[in-house]
This record gives sequence, C-alpha cells and structure tokens, in this order.
Amino acid sequence: FSGHAYNTTVARFSPSGFYCASADITGTVKIWDTVGEDQSVKGEYKVLSGKWHCLQSDSCSWRWRREAFGHAFLADSAASTGQISGHSKASHLEWVINAVSIRFQRPSRATTASDDNSIVFHQGVPFKYDKAIRTHTKFVQDVQFGPSGDHFASVCSDSKIFLYDRKTGETVAELSDGPHKGTAMSCSWSPDSKSFFTTSLDRTVRLWDIEARKSLQTWTVGSGVPNQQVGGVWSGISDLASLSMSGDLNIFDPRTGDKPARIPQVCTITAASSVSSSTFFAGSADGRVLIYDTDSTSPSDVVQLVGGSLHTSLVSDMATASSEKVFTTGCDDQIREIEGSTYTFVVFHSMSLFYHIG
Repeated sequence: FSGHAYNTTVARFSPSGFYCASADITGTVKIWDTVGEDQSVKGEYKVLSGKWHCLQSDSCSWRWRREAFGHAFLADSAASTGQISGHSKASHLEWVINAVSIRFQRPSRATTASDDNSIVFHQGVPFKYDKAIRTHTKFVQDVQFGPSGDHFASVCSDSKIFLYDRKTGETVAELSDGPHKGTAMSCSWSPDSKSFFTTSLDRTVRLWDIEARKSLQTWTVGSGVPNQQVGGVWSGISDLASLSMSGDLNIFDPRTGDKPARIPQVCTITAASSVSSSTFFAGSADGRVLIYDTDSTSPSDVVQLVGGSLHTSLVSDMATASSEKVFTTGCDDQIREIEGSTYTFVVFHSMSLFYHIG
C-alpha cells in the first residue's frame, strides 16, 4: 500500500483481516482493503495532529501521541467512542503512550501502556478511565489482551512480565521463571490463549505457558545491537515472528525448537560477487553483506547475513579471490575481507592502500 504522502509509523489489521489501518507522522489514518488488488481506501481521517505510535481495531480504533491523551473513534465515521485519560508525567519531560489493546468480547475493556511507568485500564464502550496499574518501575513497552479475553499481559523496560485479570485489571501473576536480562519490548498471544511469547533487547525470544506460569523455550538471536529484538507477532497456528533492530524478521516454530528462519530486510543492492555456481554475495546501501545459497533446502540457510564488523555505509564493490575469500569496499573508505560467512579482523584503509600502491 502506497497511499500515504508522508512516512508511516504504524499499521494494524482488523480482526477480520479484510482491512488494515495505517497512520503516518502527520496524524493521518487510512483504512484500506487488504483483499482486493486495488487496495481501495475505505476511510481517511485526521482525528488529531501529530505522530501516531500504535493502533488497535475492534468496533473502534485508538490513537494517541506525545501529549497526555489519546482518542477512540469509529472506523467508518471517526465519531468519538470514549475518552482516553489517566496517564501522567512531569510536564517538562517528553513521553509517549507505547501500546494499546482492546478486549474484543463484551463487556469491552481496553488498556494503554506508557512511558509514565503505568498501565491504564478502561471500561467501555464508551471507553472511560477505570484505574491506573503500577506494577512496573520503568517504561511500559507493550500490553496485549489474549484472544480469549480472559487475561492481558504487559512487558516493560524493567524486564518484568505481568499477567492481569480481564474483568478487574487486578494482577494475577508475575512471570519470573527465566526472566529477560534487558528491556522486554513486546508480547504476542497464541490463538488458543494458552501461551504467549516476548521479545527483548537482550536478543532473546521467550515462549511462556500461561497455566504453569513458566518459560517453555528461549531462542537467542545472534549477537550485538543489530540482533536486539524489538517486536513480535504470533502468526497463524505455530509461526512466531520477531523483528530485529537491523530490520530482519526471524520466524520460529515452537513445535520443533530449531533455530529461526531469518528473512533479511535488504536496502538497495549495490554490489555482488559470485563464489560458486550456487553461492553469491550481495552488498547493500546500508553496509550489510548477504550470502545467497540457491542449492539450500533449508529456509534458514538460503539467505544469511555476514557476521562481524560491518561497513558503516554503502558497499560500493566486491570481488572474489581464487581462495574463495571475498573482498568488499565501502563508502566508509575501507576494504574488508570475508572468509566463509564472517568478516575477518583484517581491515584495510583504502586511501592508505592506494597511496602505497601508487
């Protein structure tokens, strides 16, 4: 979908999956058809000005920005369906409401999570403030109702995970079995509401059992800042998708426990070099180099990211030596050597090299 004139910041499917709502930095929301090839726009609204951070769809959608309020409105008319209130922080500090979740069953409930270290529980419809929940001590990054509507969960920069009752908002449990060691960024429920998984800046993805209040499985994704896990969504019956800081998607199957299949998100390809009839390297405008193996039968091995210290800017050229080592040059004024699937510690500064040759 390319209907926005400005950079988009969030997109969410409706419960039916037939529509998607997306928003941009100007505050414009567009609701569009995901089934038809023309992706026709059902509605376009500008309820409030400013950058959107999250959307949630039921019979209404929610919107909020950096000021101390949000907005609930009908998808087909933009008519108000309640008032968002209850979050607070010192006026001289910039803050955001990071997440919202709506209980689809009746009676309706909704929760919002904010940088003011709190979760606000709303009754509805129309939505109105019920209580502030202060189980966390740092920025609350995400809050999500399970599909059954029986519970909702929250994750936070304090690394803690809590489970709450859907009727009252009372705390049911803290999930502390094998906690994250860094900021927990997101949570997403299984279709049967028996489990959910969380992602964290400690580069791990954890699967939790709700009844046992235990961690069922933990995956560690790579190393370094590019592999910090900043988001996740449970797709279908068994696919868990997490988002790395680098922009890569990682697909997990809890039934097998195998390492994730990675789907690298690549900028414009700027250079390429073949190593064999079935393997080639490709460099991109963001400084990364990927290895493509056309003979591989494993989805996780078809495309791999070259590890080690990457170029800091565009990869301008590549060449393969007789030893099958690959050399790359970049606009960061460096020549680097790749052996296997990892950069070696040998780093050439191209200007010095050219000077010596000359």
